Amino acid sequence: KRPRAGITDMTAITLFEVTPQSIRELANVPPIVASQDLLRVIVASAPDVFGMARMFESHGETTRPNLHVVKTCKEALVIVGVREPNYEPIDIADLSGADEHT
Repeated sequence: KRPRAGITDMTAITLFEVTPQSIRELANVPPIVASQDLLRVIVASAPDVFGMARMFESHGETTRPNLHVVKTCKEALVIVGVREPNYEPIDIADLSGADEHT
């Protein structure tokens, strides 16, 4: 079962020590789930974290064209079109090769 979206919740992060160069380099690395059609959302409420996430979004347009950065989980759910979320654990290893078989 493939996800139609992925949300990364960074709202609990209060300190994010990373250089802009590291963000740019990371943004150019292919994502674990390679599908460029996958809708991805980063939720970052702290100003510094939000800024770095926006930089990641900007520099990763070719590797993650459907990436959005927002400040609240509510905004993320609106973007992915979910009214009542049902959270369950997934094994990322199962997703990493998902696109090779489709």
